[in-house]
Amino acid sequence: DWVIDLSGSFCEVVQPWQPDDQVLRAIERHCRSLLIEATPEHLVKLYKKQQSDPKPLYYRPEFLDEHIPDMLDFYNVGNVEALAPSAVSDFLYPKLMQERMARYAAIVGGMGGRAFKLPMLESQALQPQELDDLLAA
Repeated sequence: DWVIDLSGSFCEVVQPWQPDDQVLRAIERHCRSLLIEATPEHLVKLYKKQQSDPKPLYYRPEFLDEHIPDMLDFYNVGNVEALAPSAVSDFLYPKLMQERMARYAAIVGGMGGRAFKLPMLESQALQPQELDDLLAA
């Protein structure tokens, strides 16, 4: 048995609201899906981590087209090049996480999976029995 973490940019390169997305259908044929929903506390921790130790992120072009004009207005600049990378991340990252949460939920829902809210785990890991219990529920 394998556990595959499909968080992160995976949700950006599939079409979760399209029932004929071939990547999702292939995964669905071979896997069970489970969504562990982020708590507000976990989101705060993710935001702080991105500020202190930024990592590269994939942004769909449509997402950027939607949010860059607001970001330029917010910072009162004419183009993205006028901004420090940290300013771009500070503005876009919370919006990206909110959008990704909806995409994750659509992926799991479309695959017949279930969503769970769990307390934040410091180790970021479930014990094997805990995972088995969630999948069996």
